[in-house]
Amino acid sequence: HSPYHLHRSNHSGSVLASEALDGTNYSIWTIPMTTSLEVKKKLGFIDWFIVMSTENDPFHKFLYCCSSTVKSWLLNSVSKQIYTSIMYFKAAFDMWKDLHTRFHNSNLSRLYKLSHQLHSLPHGSMDMYSYHTKTQSLWGKLNSLHVLALFWRSHDLEWE
Repeated sequence: HSPYHLHRSNHSGSVLASEALDGTNYSIWTIPMTTSLEVKKKLGFIDWFIVMSTENDPFHKFLYCCSSTVKSWLLNSVSKQIYTSIMYFKAAFDMWKDLHTRFHNSNLSRLYKLSHQLHSLPHGSMDMYSYHTKTQSLWGKLNSLHVLALFWRSHDLEWE
């Protein structure tokens, strides 16, 4: 149960999000990424809960290895253009922070668009099932933006 443990299935070639981050899908991309990292007990490497140690720390090699694995997962889950802009960061946290800084502002315009779509969605010729599915999808996307905003607001001391 240790965050320092790397199961043999946690290899560096793993892809944790089915859709690569391209800059326009940040709020959607972060959900499978954080979920997968949480399942693998590696979320602490991006939210700074696990702080990188000095070389004198007996856990330093484990921390460095795990952070490098998380870095590779991040690199495997972004577009080629974004890949080249984050590949030189030393820690997974620094990669994650950079991605957040660059792409979270797009959430504001996305929040407005989703709210507008939801409130102006015409029932029109859709059957009840289709209408309900569409509204549930919009509500889910809207809620995910609010959850992300709360998550990052709770980490403001680390991000500023």
